[in-house]
Amino acid sequence: MRRRTFFQVGMGVGAAAFLAACGNNDKPSGAGLASAVRVGTMAPYIELAVMQQQHFLEDALGQGVKTSYQPLLSMVPMAAAVAGGSVDVGHGNTPVSAIAAGQKIRIVATFERNNHGQGFLVRPDGSVKSLADLKGKKIGQPSAVPTVQLKKVLDKAGLTLNDITILPLEANVGVAGLISKAVDVYSAFDPYFTQAIADKKAVELDLGDAAIRTYIPVWVNADFLANYPTAVERYLVALGKSIAWIHQHPDETAQLYATNNKLDVELSKNIIGNRERKLAVPNDEYLSQLEYEAEFQLQQGLIKKKPDWSTVINRNLVQQALGV
Repeated sequence: MRRRTFFQVGMGVGAAAFLAACGNNDKPSGAGLASAVRVGTMAPYIELAVMQQQHFLEDALGQGVKTSYQPLLSMVPMAAAVAGGSVDVGHGNTPVSAIAAGQKIRIVATFERNNHGQGFLVRPDGSVKSLADLKGKKIGQPSAVPTVQLKKVLDKAGLTLNDITILPLEANVGVAGLISKAVDVYSAFDPYFTQAIADKKAVELDLGDAAIRTYIPVWVNADFLANYPTAVERYLVALGKSIAWIHQHPDETAQLYATNNKLDVELSKNIIGNRERKLAVPNDEYLSQLEYEAEFQLQQGLIKKKPDWSTVINRNLVQQALGV
């Protein structure tokens, strides 16, 4: 059984009141539909492949609205694309540092909870066998910014950022960097995480109770959200239909994932099972994750101030999409 994350204790009445205000400061300027909706996709998110295959977004938007899907490797290029407006809607772990820097990214829903399929990979014959072995090691991850997961791991091991070296390696080359010994550890996510373990190229480092199971939100370009709230709401409707379709068609979903990612179908089933899928209003537990990460980055001098989440998180549209 997987360990429950330390974030599973909610933040209480204060957080609930805080979340209740989220979205009220991001009042949309119009209710029209855009002429086009551009979606950023990443390998882990089968919901988007289903949405594209089943034409759920086109159905939700109606005739006359063009849709397109742009594959991106990780959170870093996704954040740049959404903030810069080259895509309108994106997905991935919350880009706290980008939001804190004032980039035009808004959060409108959560749609996954990562229960597994993300963690630290090490070489089977390498010197890293436990968290204590991380001292002096090179740790690869898609971003050069230290993550909260890394912070929790270092705290558990009694280490600091000064005890390790972070090397940015994109997701598609991270495992290769581990095998070639460019890094001693790689912080990976699916499909790369589970595939590397199945291929016996790497093993999972046991993080114990330092493991964090995060929520995955839907990001929207702030200007797009302000100008086209109806398009965003209909996007969320389409995403909800994709999630329902996945639950109803597990075999077809696994085949689609396998085809798109060039994986074995049984392995794809394992990867798909690593995440809990549900379109939802951002909740207290999610906010606690954001607060923890922002506080850590502030302490490390990576951001100058913590984001005002009441202006970043818009709960209204997902509530409308869900009919709540």
